[in-house]
Amino acid sequence: MWGYVFGKEKISIKIFEKERLHEQSLIKDYLKEIDISEATNIAEPPKANSALTGYQQHLLLFFNEIVKKNGPRQQPYKEIREKIIKTNGQEYLATKFQISNAESQQFLSHFTEMNRILSENWLNGQSFSQVPDDQSATGGYRTITETKPPRDELEDSLTREIIAYLDIKERSLPEKRQLTITDVTDAIMDLAIAFNADNCETIRKRILQIH
Repeated sequence: MWGYVFGKEKISIKIFEKERLHEQSLIKDYLKEIDISEATNIAEPPKANSALTGYQQHLLLFFNEIVKKNGPRQQPYKEIREKIIKTNGQEYLATKFQISNAESQQFLSHFTEMNRILSENWLNGQSFSQVPDDQSATGGYRTITETKPPRDELEDSLTREIIAYLDIKERSLPEKRQLTITDVTDAIMDLAIAFNADNCETIRKRILQIH
């Protein structure tokens, strides 16, 4: 369609894979494509919308499982989710969820014909990578069950995230904060009772310090 509207000679098709980009940079690749070679001082913008780490994936799933059982107090839970998404914490090394090799090939098979046409007509026969690079040592992909951290690690990590969230809330509230934080602390305590006794007590003590 684009070729029909603008003319094939005015369109450049690129395979969006880092190792195929000029100096493995999307910015530098684009500048090279439009014949700008003097722009040596252009700073690349920070990464945006980065994929979640394994730590964040597992913790968010665990958090969502607990929230389902603890009512509709959406705002505090929404803020905790945002806190987890922004965190740099790596208390345990958790592998990201990955689909199996067979599932990957099955998904890619839906695009085989269109990719073939694209390759022949626009890419001089270049093909897309069919298998992601991060395979396990066995040649397959790590499954969810193999990478899921034990519950006690998830509880400890989520407890730390909740304490950090309460620290942020306390700093952002006015002096008469007990009037404005009650809904937050009530929601957090409802959440904490799903943990073991030690974790729940840690959270309760932090809440009492705020009040």
